[in-house]
Amino acid sequence: AGTMADARNTVLDDLVRFRTPSDPRLSPDGARTAFVLREVDVAKNRNVGRIWCVPTDASADARQWSRGAGSESNPRWSPDGRHLWFV
Repeated sequence: AGTMADARNTVLDDLVRFRTPSDPRLSPDGARTAFVLREVDVAKNRNVGRIWCVPTDASADARQWSRGAGSESNPRWSPDGRHLWFV
């Protein structure tokens, strides 16, 4: 177990490792949630968003759904839940 003596301040290297989830969207049948996961691309000096999807019953790990050259955002399910659209 760590002690207060082992603690250290947060540094810039720590901040660029953060991955931030946002914009969760439940599928029409309630079985899945799509969301944006943002992280820092240090080499390109920018934030990048990728679309991920996870079963709402926690029966599997989240899976990355997008891998474009740019950044993706705004996931939206089609009314029948068969398709996931995003920008």
